[in-house]
Amino acid sequence: MDEKIIKIDSFNDYLRAEIAKIALEREGIQCFLSGENFVATYWLCANAEGGIKLYIKESDKQKALEILKNINRPEKANADQSYDIKCPKCGNADIDYEKYSRWAFFISILLYRLPLTFPLKRYTCNNCGHKWKGEQNSKS
Repeated sequence: MDEKIIKIDSFNDYLRAEIAKIALEREGIQCFLSGENFVATYWLCANAEGGIKLYIKESDKQKALEILKNINRPEKANADQSYDIKCPKCGNADIDYEKYSRWAFFISILLYRLPLTFPLKRYTCNNCGHKWKGEQNSKS
């Protein structure tokens, strides 16, 4: 029986994609990743490619969405832990911290043939996409 394969999610980070894949496979949902080699090799172009894509069978869509919703919410899974840094916009604790500017790093390689790092200290919320610098975070 030919069943339609659909994209259920996409990721810019290989680790998050692999965690999602393992969580789905643990529940008996067959799935596979596409684009992980491209993103690993050309990580600056990850958005242009669409990131690492996670595909499943269409019949498993509802169950997979529920599983992915649960693993993408660390504040629900770790309710007993208190996080110091939360998104000031949505209050989510799933945050990435970028210490140095990637663009400045690559531009310095192009211009000076020497990798220079410039401090950025920027936070990005993985839930709503809000970006902020330094001490603007809410502690709640």
